Order: sequence, then C-alpha cells, then structure tokens
Amino acid sequence: MQTAKSHVIEKETQFLHDKCKKYKSHVTKLERKLTKTGIDPSLYHGSLLRQACQLMETQQQIGPLKEQLSSYQNLPLDTSLARLKVEELRQQVAALEQQLLFDVDMLQFS
Repeated sequence: MQTAKSHVIEKETQFLHDKCKKYKSHVTKLERKLTKTGIDPSLYHGSLLRQACQLMETQQQIGPLKEQLSSYQNLPLDTSLARLKVEELRQQVAALEQQLLFDVDMLQFS
C-alpha cells in the first residue's frame, strides 16, 4: 500500500516536473519571439512589478513632503506681509489674554 502511494506520488511529481520544463521552454520561445518583434523589455511583467513597487515607495515618501509643503502654502509671499500677520496674531493673543484675565476676575468676585 505504501509503495503504491509513493509510486503515484512519484508519477505525479515526474509529470509536474515535465510540465514545468515544457512551460519554461514555451516561455523562452515566446520571449524570443517578443524580442524579435521589438517589444520594449520594460513592458514585461517583472519590470512592471518592479516599477509598481518603486511607485508605491515614492508615493509613501511624497506623503510627508506634501504635508510639509501644505504647511507653507498659507504663508504670505512678502516678509512685510508676514510681519504684519505676526503682529495681527500677537494682538489677538493679547486680546485673548485680557479676556481671560477679565473672566478669571469675574469668577473670583462671583
């Protein structure tokens, strides 16, 4: 029984091994045919997979850079405008501090 099973497995293995050789031969012939027709090797499956991987890596690297760039998009183009914006923000902070002090004083007297 054991030898019959191993014989079947051996036959199947040999069959698959022969099939593999046949497919490899067929692929080689087709690749030669493609080369003769002048196809660009960058269109082969392996090349396309490598390019897809490179694209994904590049997109992952670009993500943080886009976020950093977007933080600069709202900045004024001129330094004088930037100084004006900073001064405006300082006044807003001062007004908020005054409002906070007033609110704290109101809470103490309540």
